[in-house]
Amino acid sequence: MTIAAQDPIHLTFIGGGHLAQAIISGILSSTNTWTLNCDIAVTARRSKHIQELQSRYPQLLVTDNNLDQRIWEDSRISKRSSTQNNATSPILFLCTRPADVPTVAKQLAPILESLDPPVRPTVLQDWLPTGTAIIRSMPNTPVEVRQGATGLFASGDAKLRVNQVKMVLEEVSPLVTIIPEESMLDVVDAVSGIIALDAAIDTHERLYGSMANISAHTRFLAKRVYDRLSALMHFNDKKVYRIYQSDYGNQALQGPIIAFNLRNSRGEWVPKTEVEKLAALRNI
Repeated sequence: MTIAAQDPIHLTFIGGGHLAQAIISGILSSTNTWTLNCDIAVTARRSKHIQELQSRYPQLLVTDNNLDQRIWEDSRISKRSSTQNNATSPILFLCTRPADVPTVAKQLAPILESLDPPVRPTVLQDWLPTGTAIIRSMPNTPVEVRQGATGLFASGDAKLRVNQVKMVLEEVSPLVTIIPEESMLDVVDAVSGIIALDAAIDTHERLYGSMANISAHTRFLAKRVYDRLSALMHFNDKKVYRIYQSDYGNQALQGPIIAFNLRNSRGEWVPKTEVEKLAALRNI
């Protein structure tokens, strides 16, 4: 399926983080004809982030409201439909934290292109209306510099729209592959990750002279982090962190690892769910 020059393509990014910005920047800098008739909206939660996005992309619709009528209705077309055969229905890139996916997904009903690797189409289908076209992909860090490989897996309702999503992601990923089985996404991600790691090692050796120099600097940073974590105390002199040796393997081979638990002022372990809440509260 291709998009005719006169057909507008509507893209909405829920969450305007690094990955969303990489894709948006790729589209805006493209010379492909379809991008000239592309309508893009992006949502964000924090007012400062919204201001940053508005400054960087003044031509886009930026809003803090996922249900903003300007996203879902347009004066040029009738109210947008979520059916897979409607060429003007929006393609929605869900770029939120995995923990926010259930809340966001239940709000929204159009085609969903999920960029949250832990969230599978079968789970999303429980949160979205029957027939919603869902495409799962796992673009990773290399796409921020327009490198790496990206795999796409389409749900049964998205077979006719997956080529549109492929075309969009090709603006930032030199290799985009539609795969027949969802489990193969992990293979694509692993291959892309290995290529990126190899390139990173070559670059670091060129910049720093040798892996020995890199290792020494890494150990210096780890020691500094360890010292700072060890010094953190609550008001009652209870330690904020309990640092312990990890059992991930031979640390002499894999380099310095710092494992720790966050503790409250009573010395009790803070569970992961509470840590995530604190991180969300502080926008970490």
